[in-house]
Amino acid sequence: TEETVTNFEELDTMIQEVRKQGYASDEGEKDPEVWCAAAPVIDFQGQTVGAIGISGPKSRVKPAQKAMVQAVRSLAAEASRAMGGAQ
Repeated sequence: TEETVTNFEELDTMIQEVRKQGYASDEGEKDPEVWCAAAPVIDFQGQTVGAIGISGPKSRVKPAQKAMVQAVRSLAAEASRAMGGAQ
């Protein structure tokens, strides 16, 4: 789509931002009508072993995106703690 990242510098910047904020989001990079977000699940060794994510049509989720990101991050942190990790 027009939102797809196609150069290394932009991708690297996005990866750094994801690490800083603790979650990733897709603003139509794969499908222009879909929004999604995910946060990592970290185990006792500090390794990412999974993720908790959510997605939906942009038109329906846009008003609740902030709350959805908070929920995803909270659930991922809870799963991380259950696996002995900290987040």
